[in-house]
Amino acid sequence: MKTPEINNDQAGMTWWNELSEPERETALERATDALHHEASAAEAWELWRTGKIDLKPGAKIIPLDMTAEFEKRETAKAVAAVRAELGRPQTPVPQEELDLLEKVSLGDTGQSRTCRYLLCLLVGAEDPTGFKGEGLLEMRTLDRKLADAYLKVLDWWRGPTKSDAPFYDVLRKLEAAYPTPENTKTP
Repeated sequence: MKTPEINNDQAGMTWWNELSEPERETALERATDALHHEASAAEAWELWRTGKIDLKPGAKIIPLDMTAEFEKRETAKAVAAVRAELGRPQTPVPQEELDLLEKVSLGDTGQSRTCRYLLCLLVGAEDPTGFKGEGLLEMRTLDRKLADAYLKVLDWWRGPTKSDAPFYDVLRKLEAAYPTPENTKTP
């Protein structure tokens, strides 16, 4: 490879001088690919400075004449992904499972405590009884029927849902059953 010509731009000189010989060769090769012609060190520096190339092997090269086209393609992909998500059918409320978890949560057993905790965990709320669990690890204490019910509610909760109201109704009932100073309104 011939020795590249560098313009008098101080930043370009500094950048070029800090590169090792293999990095210089890589920069010129990648700039040559991006420009579709043999690149000078100054052109390589400008491409790197403006974020059009990366010195790392395997990094994306966006040719200068393709930047607008690349942005259009990326935007089109993002719009298609959003449309696909919006077009996903809304999951029906697993009312039977939600009712089961509510009924058990209002009880006074270890399973009840775990159900309360896990339901509150979905919205990042504190368990109204003050129980501090170990995240989803608490599912291990549930029997199979309750664990399956929770997983079905979790699958519904991740959306898209038509309304989150049925879930928040359960949480309101739990707060009413286990009043704390934070969730009790003073007259």
